[in-house]
Amino acid sequence: MRREEDGEIVGFSDYKKETNELSGLYVKPDYTGKGIGEKLLQKAEKDAKENGLERLWCKSTITAKGFYQKHGYEVLEETIHEIEGVEMKVFRMEKEL
Repeated sequence: MRREEDGEIVGFSDYKKETNELSGLYVKPDYTGKGIGEKLLQKAEKDAKENGLERLWCKSTITAKGFYQKHGYEVLEETIHEIEGVEMKVFRMEKEL
């Protein structure tokens, strides 16, 4: 799912049906705070539910943790995620749909 403004992609969301993972939710920095992330998340959740999923989980950064909590996700665990040799703290979060 993606969101466009004036022909430019400003955000997207995606999930993996096989693993129930919300595998991506991104909004370009200039477009944050405008409800785009919320709409993309709701669309992904609705689509996942329509495809038979009962829950979604994600790995959230510290900065996105509050966003997911606001939308009903609960922290299951705090862990470390490594990207190209750089480690960062993430939170595994889950929501029943």
